Amino acid sequence: MSMKKTFALTPGDHLCLIYSDEKAHQNIITQYILDGIKKNQKIIYIHDSHPRSTILNYLNLDESDSEKSLQQGQCVFLSSDKAYLKKGVFDPHRMIELLKEETQKALSEGFSGLRVTGEMSWALRDAPGSERLVEYESRLNEFFPGSQCIGLCQYDRKQFDPLLLLQILKTHPWVMIDDQIYDNFYFVPHEDFESGNQAQKELNRLIDNLIKKEPDEMQMFGSARETRKMKDEPQLLLESNLAMICFADVTGRIVRVNQRFADVFGKTKEELEGKLLKEVYSNFNKKALRDVQEIIRTGKPKFQFIEKYDTPEGSRWYITDKMPVKDADGSVSGVLMFAQDITEQKSAEKNLKNERYLFQTLIDQLPDKIFFKDEKHRFIRVNKAKADEQNTTPEAMIGKTDFDFFPPEIAKETMADDERVFRTGKPIIDKEERIFVRGQEQWASVTKLPFYDSDGKIIGTIGIYRDITQQKQDKIRINHLNRVLRAIRNVNQLITQEKVRDRLIQKSCDLLTETRGYSSAWIILLKDYKIISSAQAGLGNTFQELLTKFEQRDLNECSVRALKQQEIVLLEPNEETCANCPLWGKEPENRELTISLEYEGEIFGIFSVSISRNLSLDPDEHLLFKEIAGDLSFALHSIEEEERRKAMEKKLKESNQRYFALFEFANDAIFLMDKTKFLDCNKKTLEIFGCEVPGDIIGHSPWEFSPEMQPDGITSREKALGYIKAAWNGNPQRFY
Repeated sequence: MSMKKTFALTPGDHLCLIYSDEKAHQNIITQYILDGIKKNQKIIYIHDSHPRSTILNYLNLDESDSEKSLQQGQCVFLSSDKAYLKKGVFDPHRMIELLKEETQKALSEGFSGLRVTGEMSWALRDAPGSERLVEYESRLNEFFPGSQCIGLCQYDRKQFDPLLLLQILKTHPWVMIDDQIYDNFYFVPHEDFESGNQAQKELNRLIDNLIKKEPDEMQMFGSARETRKMKDEPQLLLESNLAMICFADVTGRIVRVNQRFADVFGKTKEELEGKLLKEVYSNFNKKALRDVQEIIRTGKPKFQFIEKYDTPEGSRWYITDKMPVKDADGSVSGVLMFAQDITEQKSAEKNLKNERYLFQTLIDQLPDKIFFKDEKHRFIRVNKAKADEQNTTPEAMIGKTDFDFFPPEIAKETMADDERVFRTGKPIIDKEERIFVRGQEQWASVTKLPFYDSDGKIIGTIGIYRDITQQKQDKIRINHLNRVLRAIRNVNQLITQEKVRDRLIQKSCDLLTETRGYSSAWIILLKDYKIISSAQAGLGNTFQELLTKFEQRDLNECSVRALKQQEIVLLEPNEETCANCPLWGKEPENRELTISLEYEGEIFGIFSVSISRNLSLDPDEHLLFKEIAGDLSFALHSIEEEERRKAMEKKLKESNQRYFALFEFANDAIFLMDKTKFLDCNKKTLEIFGCEVPGDIIGHSPWEFSPEMQPDGITSREKALGYIKAAWNGNPQRFY
């Protein structure tokens, strides 16, 4: 059909496009934009379900200067998130202000006006504020008239609920159905829509349907302005309406029905007219009668309530509007009822609700955390486990992002993964990620998948993850303990090789940190609270501050307690106990394990290491740390024992040297012997016995150097043995 008349548009027009297929969408949008370009109007296209590239392809199908218009800023493309959903929330007032600003901007740039069109599919994502869509469309009818702006709102008939489209129809003076444009006699002005008077306005029109007139052919937009008061419009409205329409008088007797009403009950209009409502409706109960009586009494309508009718086809569900009909003097003369069959919709809604309930029940029973996100990485569905993890409800998470729950650096990382899956369609399987649960860091194994709609288009991401914090901590713990065991082995090897105390403690600190078992380690050896040696690794200049405190006998709390007990000291850092410690706050995520170096009651000093908070509480870690401390204590004890032995040997050697000088150069004969023979002797003994070298005497008996008989008649042998025996018995002997 020719499109020439379709775009006889003027500034101030507010149109609604309801299209059924992409071809119709392409035709309308292409001509809408090109018509604006030709009229020197600035074009703003707000895209949502169609990417910018698709609309550009539309324009490239025609011979036009559209490319030039793009370059000169005549055609501008905005995403729905930059317009309708700015800041993630839809605000009708803010959007209308944007249109006002853009209209003035277009005029100031030299254009004749502004032509805007927007894809309304964003309203289907249940974004905050999207429930105000109908209000927004109605308020636009206050903005457009008198402005230099033309607006075209796009609705895909396949996507939007029919009941919503019925409301949308009432808010647009002009309606495009595929490639046709119609003067909309369903239109309700904003002042009536907002005040609730739209029912009376509609009623006044429909009352005219009681006058039978022949319907005329519906006019196109080009001539509709001149034929807006068509004489046959009311009758056409009555019979072309898909809703059931019934007019009853104040007694409840049916005065007039349309053909749709008659068809539903399997009767002719003539058979129904004149009957009482309760005769037609088998379920027209007392409440329904009271509703009619209340409308007649108060003159106030009742809108959008659901009723079930028993028809020859069975029970059907209808959404019903009931409005008073007034005569010339304003008295209520009857009730006009509209009923739209929503049985299929209600059944579909029930099935969908059941499916959603079953699906939600299923995912809520799973221990894994499950979520669905849209293309902007906002949560659109989460299971109970996911919400519980963040100490909230599934409903409270909808519309929010990871930035609302995680620190920025974590949220950026997770959203980068979401974007990669959304952009490439490639899943991420079992990736380990850091997450925060109630402010505490945890670990999760995350799988992310692309989320497709029924047309195979990626519309978001699905995430499934399970808590692996314990597994991760166990893995970290095992790795740490293995590193500590390697450190213990290395320290033990060091102990067997290194016999110098200062080198032993320094190399031990180095080994404990080089294996990445501990982030830092330090040892201070004391003697009567005086430092005799020290070593550290991983602390830098901070350790010197600690040494200064020790020299001033101002020990930190950990060291004070370690010197008073044999067990490990582990304190939770706080200002009261740790304020004077130079190490406080240097490694806030870690804790200090401190113990005295003690062996068999002797204290050699203090030994301390820094370790992550979780590992600091591990009993196995404590056992290994105590083992290291015990090995070092034994090594220090062994080194001291070796030092004592060497000192004693030195003293003995010095004593021997003094004894030898005294023995060798004495003026008296000095000799050593067992019970019968000489073992050693000095020079004076050699001289007395007339010998030259000790060998002449050693190994011989004293009587060998004397005459056989002594002057007293006793043999020299007998007399010598007597002296020797007495000396052996502890009685000093002196002989000449």
